[in-house]
Amino acid sequence: VVSLPQSVLNDRIMGGAHKGLAEAIRAVGWRGLYPRSAWTAALCAKVPAYAINWAAYQALRRAYARRGGTQGPSADVALGAWAAACSVCVMIPLDTVKVRMTTGNPGGVAYASVGQAISLMLRDEGVGAPARTSVAETSTGPLD
Repeated sequence: VVSLPQSVLNDRIMGGAHKGLAEAIRAVGWRGLYPRSAWTAALCAKVPAYAINWAAYQALRRAYARRGGTQGPSADVALGAWAAACSVCVMIPLDTVKVRMTTGNPGGVAYASVGQAISLMLRDEGVGAPARTSVAETSTGPLD
């Protein structure tokens, strides 16, 4: 409920559709902060990302402990960073779909569903399309 409007505005500003926050809010409107298609895309991106991050962190912690690593804040930060990196690598394709669903496809027509977005991206842009993203998009990642 809180992160979806932030995500919609972030995707639109970073995607170049708007120059700033005020312009994006005026263009999207308050109701546009909660587009129906973006709910599914956001949930499909966030829930697995958190699950992958948590599972990777726990696995890395166990492996680190088995090798005799000492637990502490520094180790937790490093292991958390590696876990987040694993999650981002897996989730970039879903994040790309989410961004496309909140900003529209290159032809300017909004996708009706996650399935349609993936199928049209694959058909029109090839199998690498979901993994392609801009530097601006990866700076916030799927956990934004």
